[in-house]
Amino acid sequence: MGYALLALSVLFNVVSYIIYKSISGLMPRLWWPLFVLGLAFGSVNTFLFARALASIRLSIAYPVFSAACIGLIVAASLLAFHEELEARQLRRPRRHRRRHSPRYRGLGSGKNIAPRRAASFEARPAH
Repeated sequence: MGYALLALSVLFNVVSYIIYKSISGLMPRLWWPLFVLGLAFGSVNTFLFARALASIRLSIAYPVFSAACIGLIVAASLLAFHEELEARQLRRPRRHRRRHSPRYRGLGSGKNIAPRRAASFEARPAH
C-alpha cells in the first residue's frame, strides 16, 4: 500500500508542476484559479507522501519520489510543452580543481585557513 501511495504522490506532484508551467505566461487574473488547483494537487501530494512514509523508510521513499518526479517532469516538458533536451543537459559536469591557486593553499595540509580569511574581513571598512 505504501508504494501505491508513493506513486500517487508522484503523479499529483507532476500534475501540479504541469499546471504551474502552463499558467506561467498568463496574466494573474487568468491564472489564479489554475494556480489554486495546482496548490490543491500539491497538498494532496504532500498528504499522500506523508501516508506512504508510514510504511516506507524515508531514505527509500524520498530518492524514489525525487527520481520519478524528475523523470516524469522531463517527459512532460518534452511532450506537452515541446521543450528540447540537449545532450549537454544529460552529461555530468566536470569538476575543475585549481591545484596551484593561492586560494586553495593549505587545504590538504590540515592547516586551518579560517584565521587568515577572518583577518582579511576585519581590515575592510564598514559601509
